[in-house]
Amino acid sequence: DRNTGFECDQWTVEDIQETYKDLKIDHGLTCALAFRWGSDFNELVSALQAAAAYAVATDGMVFDCEAGEIYSAAHAVKIARETEAALPQAELMMQQALKEFGAKK
Repeated sequence: DRNTGFECDQWTVEDIQETYKDLKIDHGLTCALAFRWGSDFNELVSALQAAAAYAVATDGMVFDCEAGEIYSAAHAVKIARETEAALPQAELMMQQALKEFGAKK
């Protein structure tokens, strides 16, 4: 029941390998989609869901550049679901932190 969004760009495998030199890609991939989100946790969930859905639809995989890990489509779906389930707690913690540090909305 919320509007949200994320950015999505297409990368070539060569771009990925140049940026992440230690990453081993041997799945016969020719391109990749990069999903980016900002500071909104709903954007994170949406980006994870979109990446997981794309991986499932294309028999692909998901690369988490922050963790430096490649996930199967099934594992990406699991992460997206777990993140969505954790969203209310994360939002509550953020609200508490904002109150504690006196930040205004």
